[in-house]
Amino acid sequence: MVTATVPSSPAGTVAGHARPGSEQAASTVCPVTGAHTDNETPRAIVYIDGLNLYGSALKHSAHKWVDLMAAAEQLIPAWYTLAGVKYFSADLHPDAAEDPASPMRQRHYMKALAATGVEIHRGTFVVSTRWRTIAAGEAWAGRTRPALPAALASPLDAIEATLDRPMKISVRLPEEKFTDVAIGVELVDDFHHARCDLSVLVTNDADLKPAIAKIVTQGHLVHIVSPAATVNKHLARAATTSTPMPSSLLEDHQLPDEFTIASGEKFSKPNAWKTGK
Repeated sequence: MVTATVPSSPAGTVAGHARPGSEQAASTVCPVTGAHTDNETPRAIVYIDGLNLYGSALKHSAHKWVDLMAAAEQLIPAWYTLAGVKYFSADLHPDAAEDPASPMRQRHYMKALAATGVEIHRGTFVVSTRWRTIAAGEAWAGRTRPALPAALASPLDAIEATLDRPMKISVRLPEEKFTDVAIGVELVDDFHHARCDLSVLVTNDADLKPAIAKIVTQGHLVHIVSPAATVNKHLARAATTSTPMPSSLLEDHQLPDEFTIASGEKFSKPNAWKTGK
């Protein structure tokens, strides 16, 4: 089992909350009113930046079928109640996926997460056409996927060698929109409505710094769990505490390959994910 990753202070507390058995009495402070509600179990909400998690820890992993409810339980202290898990992502646009089946697998996974109790928040992809500079120092044979045949790549290499400035090409650029804003809005809204005493963010996206800094300066507890090997320095400075994600967390908390919910609806792990794609 992965242990809770919010570190305790030397006095046996997590940023003011007592550990069971410590001398400090258990007390929860409402972040809006400042009122103490003794003997109530403190609550935590876990917010998951789905695209950041995927890009940092899951893209090349064989463990994409993650049970996020179970994993979230391991990211909060044992004496906290998990008040909710919120997953933020955007439906993949076909231009953002190398595998045409990826969008369908993603939608199936988010539906499975919702069936386990995860609250899904969807952003969107906006696709625009932009001019972009070709990477220097590479042959054309290695610049495209699928790779260009030599009969096409070699003439392009020869043409580029005669140019006095970098070549540009027109590309279709998918950009994910609204996910960061949605996380920030939910974070601040939950704080101001006193829905939790601790916010745990699974992300390494520095764009969330302003929202985190705002509620931390107002007395809320925010813990960052980075799916990358390190924590972004801006997030680490803004949050109450931070840590990289435990290395075995995702592998240790997988949904069953097949499961059925009370309504009778069945969910199955995508075949491609069974082979690590």
